[in-house]
Amino acid sequence: MDWYLGPSMTTKGTTTEIGLDHASLAMLASVVFVEICFCIDYHQQRWETMIAPLHQPAAKAGEAWVIQSNGLGYYAWLRSVLVDGDWDFTNEFDEHNPLGQYVPPPTYQTPLGRRANQWSVGPACLWAIAVVPLHFFLKLGEGTFFGWATDGYSLPYQLAVAAMTLLGTSVGLGFLYAVCRLFASPISAALAVAWLTLGTTLFYFNAIEISLPHGPAAAVMACFVWYWVKSYGQSRHGRWLLVGVLLGIAALMRWQLATYAVLPAGEAALAGLHLCLKGELRKLIQPFGSLALAALGTMIAFTPQIVAWRCVYGNWLALPIQGIRFHWLTPSLWDVLLSQDRSLFYWTPLALIAFLGLFLGVLRGLLRNSEARASVEPLILLFVGFLMQVYALAAMWGQGEYLTKTENSAGVFLARSFGFRDLTESLVILVPGLALLLDQIRAHRFQLIRPLAACLIIWNLLLVEGYVSGELPQMSGADFRTLLTKTANVISNEPSMLLLAFMGPVLIEMVLLADRWTAKRVDC
Repeated sequence: MDWYLGPSMTTKGTTTEIGLDHASLAMLASVVFVEICFCIDYHQQRWETMIAPLHQPAAKAGEAWVIQSNGLGYYAWLRSVLVDGDWDFTNEFDEHNPLGQYVPPPTYQTPLGRRANQWSVGPACLWAIAVVPLHFFLKLGEGTFFGWATDGYSLPYQLAVAAMTLLGTSVGLGFLYAVCRLFASPISAALAVAWLTLGTTLFYFNAIEISLPHGPAAAVMACFVWYWVKSYGQSRHGRWLLVGVLLGIAALMRWQLATYAVLPAGEAALAGLHLCLKGELRKLIQPFGSLALAALGTMIAFTPQIVAWRCVYGNWLALPIQGIRFHWLTPSLWDVLLSQDRSLFYWTPLALIAFLGLFLGVLRGLLRNSEARASVEPLILLFVGFLMQVYALAAMWGQGEYLTKTENSAGVFLARSFGFRDLTESLVILVPGLALLLDQIRAHRFQLIRPLAACLIIWNLLLVEGYVSGELPQMSGADFRTLLTKTANVISNEPSMLLLAFMGPVLIEMVLLADRWTAKRVDC
């Protein structure tokens, strides 16, 4: 029995069912199609311009084609234990880094004398689903007609990593749509997912740098948020345990996502408040007992990281990134949200629109009567969770500190990054805000926001192309005029890039027109 009956989650007569109609499915499929097209185009260029010119046997075998940048560290957790049977990363970092990208230097040793690995183990767990059976399959045919090296880095392994990331992020789009459907109609939900995916850093990490964890982590976050909102207010032990497990998996992908523990914690606190207002003090143990179950689920799911830290660092809990300092009283909120150095709202303005939509949704709920306010509690907690994530990240930098850091500096900083990558997963929290906004604006205003969204999507995709081509600075930001100039250079150098950039908005508009035409036929 529930201690508090949560919101009915009804929107314009819809229920908690996902309601994936043909138009919504076509829109999500269009997003996946655009991601795959960009992924193929990027990796073809990468092969021709970066890998093949190395003229190294390992490079010709496919090494560094997909697994690159920080992905070297994320993948090393899997490769080291699978191929070498240990977690000594010396050979992974020194012998399988043909492009000389950043890895922890030999001087960065753990208390156990091992080479440090400062990245999370979660992505390796995802890739293991495909890489482990592939490895043993290749071992069976070693020296025969297969011909691929079983060193963990040849082309089949690269493709396995790519396939798992693309599959995971595609499933994540489905969960993200399901989250939006709890607040909005099918077409608004699908549009919000399509616009925010194509118009923000989500697209880049879903399609370009697919050996980084941001895309898969966003998918896990979408699953976690969907299940938490859908089952909000239920006291079943299994429900709370699963909420904790999903949060633990998200934190396993990206440790910072542990701050979203505020969602179940806030739910338990509000449930306790409702019981107090009803005078049912004897039942207070129920919500907080359920919260303890969620904490247990989180610890169970986070166990692989704890074991990895114990084996490499000698402690069950470790702080792998050196030099982190928290500036709780002087957080870099401006730098994170509005500065010209790739901040969230400056680099991806669609995120600002979604943030405002979420804020307005919360505000409308608070201005209603007490019963209506209760139904908007999940939305309020999502908004608080996003603010906490922003604050925690801003506090890691301190006032303006990260702007002067370099890739070899200690601590947390953007370094080489497309946009504000550290908030990529938190865009999941903002997508329902855009869905709510689309569901509530009038028809004539919707006609105005459509071309605006299309322009912002094209702009983001052109920034992706400029960043990939090296036209845009990769270690710093740029003012708007510089971004325009550099983007114009990309188009003039490669006019076909403009076709790729227009592909997403055109497909979305085609789906909208087809849906409208179908609706007219039904009305007739």
